[in-house]
Order: sequence, then structure tokens, then C-alpha cells
Amino acid sequence: MTLLKVYNKNGNCMQHDAGVNGISNFLKQFPQERFQDHEFRLPSPRVNIREEALTFTIELEVPGIDKNLIKMNLAKDLLTIAYSGEELQQDQKYSHREFNLQGFERTFRLPQSVEGERISAVCSNGILTVNLPKKENAIDKGPMNIEIS
Repeated sequence: MTLLKVYNKNGNCMQHDAGVNGISNFLKQFPQERFQDHEFRLPSPRVNIREEALTFTIELEVPGIDKNLIKMNLAKDLLTIAYSGEELQQDQKYSHREFNLQGFERTFRLPQSVEGERISAVCSNGILTVNLPKKENAIDKGPMNIEIS
């Protein structure tokens, strides 16, 4: 079963079984003129997190968002990535709307092995990539031979 979550302009979530033809059937239950009252959005961008030998990497989907409007901060072990979103123009009427660039905020608790002072980020082709370098003492250097005296 596929569950479709729809958020209205008040932030309330409606859930619907989106099985075969589920989305089409779901949309048919609304009169066309009511679409201007509904805003379909994801509560936050999708994220990929990888661990490599020297770093952790967080990738966020941020298509169409100006990188200068994305804010990142680190407070103790919490990394917060936020975008305030665009103001909706009240004079525009839509007959059908499936996206808008609303704001989001994602917070990640970082492991103690991350060196916070060296965190960097790059935004390219709608993907924000955050590199979290590991501390020198947290890097796995592989097996080590120990001499017996």
C-alpha cells in the first residue's frame, strides 16, 4: 500500500491510500475551483547521508532554491539547515498547484567524531552537499602491527 500525505494551507495532514490510480481518484474528489485553497508540499526536503573513511556527507534536495537563502548553523552537536521560503502572492489564483517553494528546517545530531570547525557545503544542480570531516582520532587507519618486546 502506498500512502499519500497531503498538507493543506493550515498544515493539517490528510492521508489517502494511493494504490493503483489512487492519486487520480484522490484528486477527483475535489472540485476544480477548490485547488486554489490547497497547497501540496513535503514537510522537508529528502536527505541522503553517507559515511566514508574521512567524512560524513549529507545531501539535501533543494531544487529551485537560491543557495544564498539557505542558512546553516552548528550549535554544540546540532547542525540545522533552514530555508525561510517564498512569500505567496495573494493576488495569484491557481486552478491546480502541486508545488511551491515553502520553507523548511532540518536538524541533525552529529556524532562526536565530526570536526565542526571544518564543515563545508556546496549547492549545485538542486542538491545541497554538506561535508562533515571526521576528527583525526576518529579516522579508521586499518589494522596495525604491534611489536612484542
